[in-house]
Amino acid sequence: AAAATVVGVSSNGQTGQILKSLTGMGSTKLSTDSDALPLREGPAVVPWRWLTAVCMCNVAHFYSICSIFSYAGILSADEGWTQDRDHAGFFAGFLQSANTIGRVPTALFWGYVLQKVGLRTGLVLGMISVGLGGAFFGLCTDALSAILVRLVFLGMGNCWLVASGPLAFALGGAERQTEILGKIFAAGTFSQMAGPAIGGYTYGLFP
Repeated sequence: AAAATVVGVSSNGQTGQILKSLTGMGSTKLSTDSDALPLREGPAVVPWRWLTAVCMCNVAHFYSICSIFSYAGILSADEGWTQDRDHAGFFAGFLQSANTIGRVPTALFWGYVLQKVGLRTGLVLGMISVGLGGAFFGLCTDALSAILVRLVFLGMGNCWLVASGPLAFALGGAERQTEILGKIFAAGTFSQMAGPAIGGYTYGLFP
């Protein structure tokens, strides 16, 4: 609710108001006669560092999904998780879907957490989970641990999809939130395009 504090700010107070909305979401309650309702206009200029940071979160999110596309079947066969590459389809598909499945039971939980601790704190926790998931997955040598790492760290611990909408709202207000979301998802398309290529190129690069 406090994300609505971005409205009606002066040019001198824009940065402070956006920061307050990012860190204090959920700490205040808006009454029906609040000046912030209905939301009018966001800041004229969004700090580029904050926008870049948010875009990089989307890049990391999509990379955690897409980078495995090019080698999931080969990995499953090489590690002995399936009979051979010809029979790797089901497990390889499930390996790629595990992170998405993990987000299903935790989406409501993350919404509650973000409202309590703030968008910035929640997003930091989520990105730490994504980073750990990527590192731990590279160390997995058995099928169960590979599934669990993607399910827990890249799925259940990833709050990005829950946070992206409120973040765009907090940064741009009602007038510019679609513009902010467009930039965020445009950045993510680079991971969608380059992620499988990078994953395929680096697969087997290290013993």
